[in-house]
Amino acid sequence: MQDLDSQCVQDGPFKNLGLHMETGNNYADYCLSRSFDFSSLEGGNRTNIEAFYQQPTYDDAWPCYFFHPHAARHTGTGGVMTNVNQCPGDPVFFLHHAYLDRLWWRWQQADLPARLYEMGGINVLDATALELIGESPVSVW
Repeated sequence: MQDLDSQCVQDGPFKNLGLHMETGNNYADYCLSRSFDFSSLEGGNRTNIEAFYQQPTYDDAWPCYFFHPHAARHTGTGGVMTNVNQCPGDPVFFLHHAYLDRLWWRWQQADLPARLYEMGGINVLDATALELIGESPVSVW
C-alpha cells in the first residue's frame, strides 16, 4: 500500500485504513493520510462563521460558506481531504459535511421564508474553487 504524502494515520480507529482510489487515470491502494495545517483550519473559526451568518442572500452567503468553514477543514486536515476525488475516503469527510449542513440550516432559519428555497450562482465550481482543491477546469464540449 502506498502512503499519500507519507502522512498515514498511525493510531486510533482508522490506523492502517486502506483506500483504493483513482489518481489521474490510475487506481492504487493508499493509506488514510492527514497532514494538519492549523493556519488553514483558522479559516473555519467563529469569526468567519458569524460573518457567513450575516450574509443576507444565497449569492452573498455561498462564497463565505465555501471558502471558509468548508474549504478550511479540507485544506486544514490535509492528506486525502485535499483531493476532491479522494476526500470521501476519510471518515472525517462525512462528519465535516454533516456540520456544514447544520451551519447552512442555521443560516436558512434566520430568515426561513426567504432562504428556504433561495438558490443562485452556478451549478459547477468555477476556476477559483477548482484551483483551491487542486483541480483545473476542463471543457467537456
